[in-house]
Amino acid sequence: MNSENSNIKELILKIFKDNHITSFKDLMMKLEDAGVYTDPLELRTLISAMVRDGLLIKEVDEVLKRFVIRVRP
Repeated sequence: MNSENSNIKELILKIFKDNHITSFKDLMMKLEDAGVYTDPLELRTLISAMVRDGLLIKEVDEVLKRFVIRVRP
């Protein structure tokens, strides 16, 4: 893993901890606000890897009636 991906992972974890992210679009906007522009497919791949590594969890939000990604407690 290169250092750019690890920096993006750290930023993603910080964004999820500090904000209530309910959609992929919200996450993309927060990353762009932080100055990180990435391909949506690469970002989805990175998030999937973070879920598999146990850094993030995917769970059902009963209010939204869909899956959301959260930081593992």
